[in-house]
Amino acid sequence: MKKSITLFIFLFLFANLLLAQTDNIYVEVNGNNATIWQTNAERNCCALYRMDVEMENNEISWYQIDTGDACYCICHFDLSVTIGPLESGEYNVDVFSTEITYPDDTTFQGSTSFIIGEGNFKDDVNIISQYQSECYNYLSIKDPVINHDDLLLQNYPNPFNNKTTIMYSVNKTENVELIIYNCVGQIVRKFKCNNLTNGIIEWDGTNKLGKRVGPGLYFYCLSTPEYRITKKMQLTK
Repeated sequence: MKKSITLFIFLFLFANLLLAQTDNIYVEVNGNNATIWQTNAERNCCALYRMDVEMENNEISWYQIDTGDACYCICHFDLSVTIGPLESGEYNVDVFSTEITYPDDTTFQGSTSFIIGEGNFKDDVNIISQYQSECYNYLSIKDPVINHDDLLLQNYPNPFNNKTTIMYSVNKTENVELIIYNCVGQIVRKFKCNNLTNGIIEWDGTNKLGKRVGPGLYFYCLSTPEYRITKKMQLTK
């Protein structure tokens, strides 16, 4: 009886192009090829992923390595990679990601599993195709064409440890702010430009609560009603 139940479950899953899902990570099987999906992945909105797949026996590791730019915004990606051909059997998948802002840190995203009913195994597993959706709420950090009198200078020193100086110049000061973002687009600190067309702002690496933030890549943005200018800076330990 136990064998019959097991066989029924297997045939049902295989007949429906097995969909083995763990939250937003799942696999679609078509013959002896498998497409691994991660949907609604919240990441850096300028990300450009290189998909690397490693397999040992029936254990698969899928690495999503960000080779794009760092932006001060986040969005949601759908990512997939199709591999094959695979021999018959049950497979386990672990999904990892690496962000451009911290390339040495690998983040575990989750796991899933799937079954290949009739397979055809080669010496190496081939990546047949890969997919990355466009960012759903993309915010560009490319500087627009602006008047040469309007200027945001590179902070100094950069990188910095204790504090850094940011200098700006604008024609109009109404509704002008200098905003500091972290690498995932969260606002760390806001400075009003205080009616100064030529201003100097010092940032000591603290957030709006006065607490010291961690080392890493940050963005400072001069925001006016007409345009936004954004530059990068690095806070060290």
